[in-house]
Amino acid sequence: MDLSKGEGDSRTLVVTSLEPTAEGDPLLLRFGAAAPSMPQNPATDAIGITLSASAAEKLHAKQGDKLNGKVERRFQGKVQTARVALRVAAVLPLAAQQKDVAYVPLPLMEATEDYRDGRAVPELGAANGWLGDPRPQGERIYPGFRLYARSLDDVTQLRQAFAAQKLDVYTHAEEIEQVTALARALT
Repeated sequence: MDLSKGEGDSRTLVVTSLEPTAEGDPLLLRFGAAAPSMPQNPATDAIGITLSASAAEKLHAKQGDKLNGKVERRFQGKVQTARVALRVAAVLPLAAQQKDVAYVPLPLMEATEDYRDGRAVPELGAANGWLGDPRPQGERIYPGFRLYARSLDDVTQLRQAFAAQKLDVYTHAEEIEQVTALARALT
């Protein structure tokens, strides 16, 4: 999603990855960050998001600031744009994430995926550009997820369990092995 702050010459823009989150997310809890939230009427009220430090720095944004979100797609041979009002609920420190990421409520993540797939998102408002085909009925399939292990030692076991189910996963196993090797060497 393209995030922007300000207008005209003072406008700043950054392209962010979206990560869904909610109350109880270990990453937010670890850094004492507020979970973003959906307002009762997201078509007119700003949706709360949590920014990574790098995204906030590039936008010159802080907690409470209003941002504009933009999602583009190519649909029916045309480039189309949908917009959404956003509010910074929290900014995570650099230690939490070094990339330009916006942690968003799951309904916003689903809305952007639906929109890119050519579907309408009426709850975000036709006036804001969220037009398209109706969403098909049935179970939603998610292409990915974040999973947190209880300890560093559990990561390898979780990876092996997913591999046994023929599921490709990305872990920070290499970095974890470096840290544990360093810890062993220091003791």
